[in-house]
Amino acid sequence: MFSQADMKYIYFSVSEEELIERLLTRAKLQGRSDDALPVIRHRLSVYDEQTKPIIDHLDKEGRLITVVGTGKTIPEVWAEVKNLL
Repeated sequence: MFSQADMKYIYFSVSEEELIERLLTRAKLQGRSDDALPVIRHRLSVYDEQTKPIIDHLDKEGRLITVVGTGKTIPEVWAEVKNLL
């Protein structure tokens, strides 16, 4: 039987610089006012405080599969994910 302890999680790792660049580009292309730099920085701060500890915990338990997305296209990342499944 499959248990929660057997579950693995895929974590997409992207540098903060690239995340900011992607979100600012999305703001320009889609006219999104919620992708302003101060809002993005706040989101990243919340991530560091609330989400990163969970990511670190899962990694210590050996339940985290990290896919590096920095500098990669969507098809490249998807190909890596498919290889992991």
